[in-house]
Amino acid sequence: MTDANNIFRLNNVEFDIESATLLAGVYPLPDEDTSEFIWILDVNMARRELNGQNCRPRLYHEEIVLPARRLEDLAGQTLFLNMEEEYPEYALYVFQHCAIYGSHLRFIDVDGRNVRIEWRGLSDARGPDTPFYMHARAEFKEIQVKGNENDTEETMRARLEEHFDTADYMVRLMEVSKDVGPDGLRDAYCYFTHR
Repeated sequence: MTDANNIFRLNNVEFDIESATLLAGVYPLPDEDTSEFIWILDVNMARRELNGQNCRPRLYHEEIVLPARRLEDLAGQTLFLNMEEEYPEYALYVFQHCAIYGSHLRFIDVDGRNVRIEWRGLSDARGPDTPFYMHARAEFKEIQVKGNENDTEETMRARLEEHFDTADYMVRLMEVSKDVGPDGLRDAYCYFTHR
């Protein structure tokens, strides 16, 4: 990314941010007749040398649950993250998956489809209690709604509307996969993008 304010720092080593993407999704909850709305953040750093090896860190969270009926509702929200599970939905990747603890993920503001985000905390990337800091302007790309082969664009929009205001969003693509879900029906996905 070209924004000079996009930076990732691991201890005292700085990396440029190559891409920062924010996505959202609506997925059925197992064994329930309901779904959940999640945000997905993926930040990839530019490659550089670290400890004599080429390194391209990645910082991600694949299951952010925050109350937000519109993208703008993310502004000002903060999550405290402390790795308590063996395989959490978030991690820092530096040569391998690294634990993150005592961290704060903050959504600073929203400008159009760009969300300014700050994430700071500790990791075990270069030994215990290695501090990290990330500041990026993430681009909001799309919302994926999961259903099955019997769904239509209208039923997918209705499922999304339970969680998110769809007035400014249009269907980019609807596809049916070859994968069969637990209900015996093929999975389907509908992708919504901002108009």
